[in-house]
Amino acid sequence: MKTEIHSLTTTALFAAIISISAFIRIPTSIVPLTFQSVAVLIAGYSLGPRQGAFAVILYTAVGLIGLPVFSSGGGPAYVLSPTFGYIIGFTFCAVITGYLAKFNVRGSAFFAYLIMLAGLAGIYIPGVLWLYVSQEWILAVHTDITTVIKAGLLIPLAGDLVTTVPAAIAAVRIRESIYRL
Repeated sequence: MKTEIHSLTTTALFAAIISISAFIRIPTSIVPLTFQSVAVLIAGYSLGPRQGAFAVILYTAVGLIGLPVFSSGGGPAYVLSPTFGYIIGFTFCAVITGYLAKFNVRGSAFFAYLIMLAGLAGIYIPGVLWLYVSQEWILAVHTDITTVIKAGLLIPLAGDLVTTVPAAIAAVRIRESIYRL
């Protein structure tokens, strides 16, 4: 019983952290720089693939039912937003980092950082693809792929490469604490 309650509590806590992290942002032209990537990386790494994915899915569901937990609001119409692909990618990120975290048996922050880089690919691949699709077909704004890559990958990834360093250090410690309980 304690394990189930602990799992539910940590899942809900990380969903709340991801929600709050959406509002720690620097606005840019198309894709705002938020702290969500860091929160999702830590959630996936710390909770594991299944529970980390559930935390992200809970966050996504809460946003899609209308609570303004996404960086620009919420509601079912948000799926048409140019940045919704990143939200879909958060689940992939949590699964990737959570799965790979079990291979970091020594708890190395450097290895955790490398794992998190793989997790970032889970965010950016669907994010950039959806950004391009939404620009072309939903918003009907012709945007060349280099502009999409610059705005949707290069600019936010630069920030994520830096913020992933403290995320890796924190995630190693959080994972150890969670698994000790």
